[in-house]
Amino acid sequence: DIPSGLRPPLRLNQYRCGDTFGVHVEILDTDGLSVFHLGSADFWPETVQGLHCDVLTPCLYGREHHAGYTRELIETLRPRVVLPNHFDDFMRPMDHPIRELPGADLAAFRREVIDSGAPCRLVVLDLMGIFRCGTEDESLPPRSWD
Repeated sequence: DIPSGLRPPLRLNQYRCGDTFGVHVEILDTDGLSVFHLGSADFWPETVQGLHCDVLTPCLYGREHHAGYTRELIETLRPRVVLPNHFDDFMRPMDHPIRELPGADLAAFRREVIDSGAPCRLVVLDLMGIFRCGTEDESLPPRSWD
């Protein structure tokens, strides 16, 4: 979103940030398997109340601005698998190893997931890694929130 009166090219701090965009996808013919992708590290719990997912892909960068982000997100969406995103320096060439963004703090996120006490599995992929999940995949934990 570009405020009126400004003309591109703009400096990064001249762009306004809006609401966070989340996508919930239910995969057909999978006994209700669903994925929730949160593209930015903030959310309003009331907007996803009652929604649950099997795989949660939360953004890590910027979560320090939402106290209790990790615990609240996991407790609200009740995922079986947490697959973090936006913790890497995505401006690096694809043939370079992953480098963590300053402030994303993947190690702290791991501790936050463990400290939540949730019955979910944390999966951190390598660059271009693949996580296969489905009703017959042993790597997908059982639905155990109930």
